[in-house]
This record gives sequence, C-alpha cells and structure tokens, in this order.
Amino acid sequence: MRLRPGIFALLVAAFVPMAAGTACGRGGHMSRSADRTVLVHGAAMISAKPDRVAFTAGVETRDASATGAFRANSARVQAVLAALKARGVAERQMQTSYLDLGTIPPRGKTPRSFKVSNQVTVTREDPADVGDLIQAVVGAGANDIGGLRFFVADASAFQQEGLQQAFKDARAKAEVLARESGATLGPIVSMSDQTVYAEDDLRKNLSSLGYIGGRVVEPGTERMHFAVTAVFALR
Repeated sequence: MRLRPGIFALLVAAFVPMAAGTACGRGGHMSRSADRTVLVHGAAMISAKPDRVAFTAGVETRDASATGAFRANSARVQAVLAALKARGVAERQMQTSYLDLGTIPPRGKTPRSFKVSNQVTVTREDPADVGDLIQAVVGAGANDIGGLRFFVADASAFQQEGLQQAFKDARAKAEVLARESGATLGPIVSMSDQTVYAEDDLRKNLSSLGYIGGRVVEPGTERMHFAVTAVFALR
C-alpha cells in the first residue's frame, strides 16, 4: 500500500513524541539515581612544635608631674631594651605596642598624679630562651609582663597533610553511611575546605600561654585543626 506524503508525515510526527517520551522517562530515572548523594564532614588535627614566642614587657611609672612620670618611664624602658639587646634580641624583634599617659585623680589628701605606661612586644624565633629574657627585663625595671604565647610561624606548611587527613576522615564516614543505606560509594561530586585560615583567628587558635616555673619554660605543642566538607555519589 502506498501512503500519501501527508499521512506519512503525520505518522512520523506521532512516533517521534513517543520515542522522546520513552527516552525522557529513562533519562529521568537515571537522573534520579545520580541525585543520590551523601554529604559528610571530615576533620583532622596536626600537632607541631612551636617555633616562635612572643611576650610584652611593660613599664609603669607615676609622678606628681606628667613630665616627671614620662622621663622616669623613658629611662626604665631604655634599661629594659638594653637588657634585651644584651641577650641577643635584635631591634626588628622589638616593637612598642602600647603607650599611655593618664591622670590619677586626687583622693582625700593625696593630690593628683600622673601615670605613664609603656609596653614593648618581643617576638623571638627561638622559644627556648624566653625564660631568661623575662628574668632579664624584670631585673632591668619592667613591672608589667604579659601576653606570653607560643605559636607556629607558618601554619600553611602543615596544610597539605591536614587536608589529606581531613578528607580521609570524610571518605571513611561516607563509606559507612553508604554501606548502612545499602548502597556503594561513588565518585566525589564536590568538596570544600572548611578550615579557618584567617590570619588573626588561626594565630589565636595556635597560641598558648605555656608554663613558667622559675626559669623553666615549656612551650608544649600547638594543635592545628583542619576541616573539609565532601559530597559523594551513591550507587
């Protein structure tokens, strides 16, 4: 039987939507399967020996006049700086971090006086001698010591190892969840680094007060925390 061109075109048009619908149905089923994923968080902690130490050495002086308080303070600060330099502290390792001139109001028969506070922050590459340095500045006239912290100067040096361990932790969790759900773990879909790398926050997390007993200082170890989030496909 011979078909006219118009009828043949209608038959083709009717068949194409059916085929397309069948393909879309299969494609939709595959898409729903591919959408099965598991999201996990991985964490790791790296311990490292601190290679930096910092502390503040301050001098507070009081006098009946502002000029007298300032002159006395300057003389004692110079003595503190000289004591640090005598023990090998370079000028680049010392920085004035606080300077304040204030008034102490009168109380009863005590007249008004003036107070000058001056602090120098010392940062050293070798934490081993910090106990001797503190003893030296106290002997030179410092009467306000604080801010002692030990830290790792370049935490990024441990970044690769930390992220590797964090990812292994995430994958292990994903494998457990996949197995418990009756599926197998597929390829990774996405992942992101959740570690806090902001200079101030990370450095705060790495700093510690340590321990001072007599002339002994124990810097201990610093703990660096790494975290990742990963999404794996399920099959």
